[in-house]
Amino acid sequence: MSAMRSVAVLSPSRCRDCSDCRAACPLGQDVPGYICAIQRGAVADASRRIAETAALPGVLGRLCPAPCVSACRMPTIGRPAPDIRGLKRFAVGQCRALPETPEGQALHFAVVGAGPSGLAAAHALRRAGVQVTVFDAADGAGGLLASAVPEFVLPQAVLRDDVAQLAAAGIAFQFGVRVGGDAMPWSSLSRRFDGVVQATGRSASHGAANATGSNAVYTPLQWAARFHRNEALPGAQVLVLGGDVRALACARMAIRLGAAQVTLADPLPRSHWSMGSPGQSVAQREGIALLDLHAAEGLGETGAPETSEMNGNGDMENAAPGWWLRQQRIRAIDWIGMPQLRDTGARQWVPADFCIKKDSTGGINDDTNFAPTPALSDAVLAGEAAGLPLNVLAAMAQGRGVAHRLLAAYGVSLRGPA
Repeated sequence: MSAMRSVAVLSPSRCRDCSDCRAACPLGQDVPGYICAIQRGAVADASRRIAETAALPGVLGRLCPAPCVSACRMPTIGRPAPDIRGLKRFAVGQCRALPETPEGQALHFAVVGAGPSGLAAAHALRRAGVQVTVFDAADGAGGLLASAVPEFVLPQAVLRDDVAQLAAAGIAFQFGVRVGGDAMPWSSLSRRFDGVVQATGRSASHGAANATGSNAVYTPLQWAARFHRNEALPGAQVLVLGGDVRALACARMAIRLGAAQVTLADPLPRSHWSMGSPGQSVAQREGIALLDLHAAEGLGETGAPETSEMNGNGDMENAAPGWWLRQQRIRAIDWIGMPQLRDTGARQWVPADFCIKKDSTGGINDDTNFAPTPALSDAVLAGEAAGLPLNVLAAMAQGRGVAHRLLAAYGVSLRGPA
């Protein structure tokens, strides 16, 4: 119940008067509203506020990168930021609220793809009172959430409960339907529906074979595919770069695949890792080494100089694979409490047979060439169909934004923040 302990130290008036956390959330979640509701014991009201903008509240309670925590001003007055992700998990676990869905709109939209972006688009469309049908080739909703995220990170029951809430709100689902095939050509959607959102993404196996052998670099998606194939790596040393919940999930997968040593490193001090102290406690319980104030320099094709020998060609022989990390120090703290870092010039060698690193966009993969063209000329694109590698929060925000633009084009009034 660490989340409840963290909310106990907050000042309700201070949270009501501050909107930094809400501004930092791509979904525009009413974070102060639901925190204050939990403080006064109105858990049903908190759950209702969350359901206004979150299509998958249970999922976000476990996978959200929580930019709201980084934006919280409480650390500037000497108090810890609350475990906002944990509070969302608590509220949704206690009471699930259906999003309000007014009736009266004659419009009917199709959403192709039941991943987080497509589900967020469907949720926003339904909240405006229009009819929505979601199509997906898989036998269930969730996309990568169902195929690439391990059970110990996201229990599939939580995902199923989120999807069940969407269905209860009136969203229709048709699974096992591959739009674009003979049974459902894209052209048929134009005739049947007033508008189409194309939110087709990718499978967990996409690009999974790009990293092989020792000294290999994986993206989180590629690593998840390896985990789901149960490709053991007994005795291996693994380095994970990042201090967020996704990096923690990758480190925990490595432990379960039999790695002998797993190190999780990030340039920021631990106090500013978005996984928070609960995530760090989980990592330490599982034997994962945490290394803060260290930034990746580059993958080493040779080992540390003191453990290798130079041959006649000037190359290292018998070198262990690994990664050089540059040591950082805090130069100053800015006005919102974020540390400004400076490279100390010192380097540390971390032996690693495998490294998992996120791409520069912070997305689930670094395949910048993945930019599928729309299969339907008048469809609006969301998620990876728009060529954007996204984390779950950004994917949902983009799906929500696409839905709001589509509604505005039809003159339908919006509900909730755009």
